[in-house]
Amino acid sequence: MSQERSALSSAAFQAVVDAAPEGILVLQGQIVFANAKTEQLFAYDPGELLGQPFEALVPELSPDRFSHPASLLPPDLREAPENPALEVRALRKDGTDFQVSISFSPVETDAGQFVCCVLRKADYHAPEATLGLLRICASCKKLRHESGEWQEIESFLRSRAGMTFSHGMCPECSRRWYPDHFRK
Repeated sequence: MSQERSALSSAAFQAVVDAAPEGILVLQGQIVFANAKTEQLFAYDPGELLGQPFEALVPELSPDRFSHPASLLPPDLREAPENPALEVRALRKDGTDFQVSISFSPVETDAGQFVCCVLRKADYHAPEATLGLLRICASCKKLRHESGEWQEIESFLRSRAGMTFSHGMCPECSRRWYPDHFRK
């Protein structure tokens, strides 16, 4: 009976965690748990993340810092009662990148120390949101969207950050394109 109850609790726990609207990872030197949302965010098949190093998903963060997640935070936030999220570049299985917001929490158990990570794709709909690393064409200045398509900078920023634009011309370009309108 005790074993049945334990299996039911485990199955119920898995169902609840997989239904979570955020990605959940548990680390103990490597990934020891990933919910369905995390697998979806990073485009991995079920169970494929287990045993993988965390830096395969988030190369910017050093793996030796996970035993003390507060060390990832700026000094003024380390003692904060809430665990603020970090926005960093993450990599999907196919190598495409995207911005992700990650919160870390250390967990002490009888089985040892773990780090619980809550992940969500960064939200670019707020105008004040940081856009992070943008890939821009050195020639035409189009920006590469997460889907791989290239967009004019105005449409990219309009769709990602809700920005609107008015156009003008800087003095240098005005002189170059309309030299007859300027004195020599």
